[in-house]
Amino acid sequence: MRPCSLRGPAATKLRSIFSSVLGSCIKNCMVAAPVPPLTVVSVAVAVAVSLIASASAAVPRLIVSDARPEPVIQVKAVYYRNDPIILGAWPGRPPHDSTYRHSIIKSANLWELLERARISGITGVYRPESGGGNLLTLVSLKQAYDGHARQVAVVASQLLQPSYPTRYVIVVDDDIDVMNLEDVMWAVCTRSDPIRSITLIDHTRANFLDPMVRSRFDENAGHTSSCAVIDACRPFALRDRFPKVAESSAEFKKQIRAKWAGILNL
Repeated sequence: MRPCSLRGPAATKLRSIFSSVLGSCIKNCMVAAPVPPLTVVSVAVAVAVSLIASASAAVPRLIVSDARPEPVIQVKAVYYRNDPIILGAWPGRPPHDSTYRHSIIKSANLWELLERARISGITGVYRPESGGGNLLTLVSLKQAYDGHARQVAVVASQLLQPSYPTRYVIVVDDDIDVMNLEDVMWAVCTRSDPIRSITLIDHTRANFLDPMVRSRFDENAGHTSSCAVIDACRPFALRDRFPKVAESSAEFKKQIRAKWAGILNL
């Protein structure tokens, strides 16, 4: 949000409007029909909004940004419900409700952007919760030409910048399930050569909340980081000579599961 420098009668009028709207909302919430416990979070906050504020140097630094003028919300009262169900963007270690939602939405967003960039052959895109829906990107594709996998990896690493930067991009063949991390890591271990298959991209955009953003360690470095793209696809030139995968067919696996499901608890 940009610093606000509104002063005089206009600021007074806006404060009045905010107070009226918020007051009305809170009043309506409080007189609504009672809600059974454990069904909804009921938090009402009466606020007075000050549109002019200057961050003081005496205030401890957060991990977000430098001190600068910002709007201030002064809390006058807090109403709460016992045993609430907490919803929203919980700022904690994944997985949780927020990362589940972000993982699905951002995976779909990236897939759409790749197609709009006219990248062909994409068969799957997944940004797993382990990366908060941001920092790890997995893409599967059916290779059509030399350099296809590396092209996809580099483009995917930058398409969602700067809002949702990623730190690792792994591209695999279309026989790998990108939503199965065991499957993905098997491809990384058997189809990539670290010295040739990993490309590092330096000075990439980083999120302000990234714990590894370089500005935390060097104030002159800016909000940058780096990204690693991993080509875990079979080399295109060896596509017809690459060792075959030793595994049962999908149909045979299905038959075995159906036959022994009761005993093997499948």
